[in-house]
Amino acid sequence: EIESLEHILLECDRSWRRLIWEMAKSLWPNTPDHGPWKKPNLGIILGTNLLEFKDAKGKPAPGIKRLYKILITESAHLIWKLRCEAVIDRENEDIPDKETYNRLCQVLNQRLARDQSLTYKPRWKKSALTKKKVLQTWNPIIKDPQKLPSDWIDEAGVLVGI
Repeated sequence: EIESLEHILLECDRSWRRLIWEMAKSLWPNTPDHGPWKKPNLGIILGTNLLEFKDAKGKPAPGIKRLYKILITESAHLIWKLRCEAVIDRENEDIPDKETYNRLCQVLNQRLARDQSLTYKPRWKKSALTKKKVLQTWNPIIKDPQKLPSDWIDEAGVLVGI
């Protein structure tokens, strides 16, 4: 088999590759605003920043676009990292599903925490993310949102609900 980028990210029969894409899909909120999950292909993965998403009213939805971009890019990057790790460090040994699950949770929770910290205007000034953008991006996939205040940006321990 040719170890192309497309093969590694989309065709390889390793269980962890399938699990990562299944987890990303399961996180996608299938609501009228978000629409159905767009199954990744190589074009979507490489051009995810060019995709446009509109809400149920047909207006641009930057939070939806950003969530999809994060799920696609972080999933693809983790698949690549795990493939390299399996081949180079583990002598082609498979990576257990539990470890794969934990690694994707860790990646997404770190990204969420980074987004929270990037809203701090005194530090980031003009390049700070707006709280609104972070809330629009992450609210649909936050774990136990009913237990959080409506503006949870400054709260520690907010997790993605996988």
